[in-house]
Amino acid sequence: MSLFITPTDLLPLIGTPAAPRLIDVRLPEDAAADPMLIPGAVRATHTDLEAAQRLAGPDTVILCQRGAKLSQGVAAALRSRGIPVRALAGGTEAWAALPGAPRLAISKVPDGPICVRLGTIDGLAAAWAIRRFAAPCAEIWDVEAPGEVAARFGGTAIEHGAIAEIGALGLNVPALDTLARALEAGTPSLADLWAGLYDTSAQAMDRGCALMDAALIWARSRDAGGAA
Repeated sequence: MSLFITPTDLLPLIGTPAAPRLIDVRLPEDAAADPMLIPGAVRATHTDLEAAQRLAGPDTVILCQRGAKLSQGVAAALRSRGIPVRALAGGTEAWAALPGAPRLAISKVPDGPICVRLGTIDGLAAAWAIRRFAAPCAEIWDVEAPGEVAARFGGTAIEHGAIAEIGALGLNVPALDTLARALEAGTPSLADLWAGLYDTSAQAMDRGCALMDAALIWARSRDAGGAA
């Protein structure tokens, strides 16, 4: 297993089911100076290896500012515990310098459970965008009153639908914009398909993510610039 992944190799994985788990261990002052994340990254401190271990998945990449001390140290420590992880070569600075690489403002990462009406294609698409690009570890709660539930449980409500949520992320991902425009124009076949697949089981979000992943592949095929 390679000890590193390059930004160029990581770029086409972002937002897809094949994306690795991303753990950003930059120092607080470095994150404050550049308060942006690689989409899907979660923040952790380099000294809390137990937290990093809990966040790690079967394919994990550790991020720091330059891909040197912090990410390599955390990656080595987790590998010593039997967890196969890599560091991002060049760190977040190299990512920021890569043309077309999307970045997410830390302030855009939602807090708590994501409360949404999953029964509509608009709600599903919004929840999927957050799961894939902003908060991969967030719980998705399927509720009829997102605002009221989120207020009671310290969560984030999705009440404005996919167009608003995708736009609010500010990711500059051409394929996402293409998908958002298609949703705005109305995609009855996609809506009808989701209506047939949807139920209130715990697996509903997984099925919905698979549907939206396929829709994003379609959007990328429509948009020659959709490399991310």
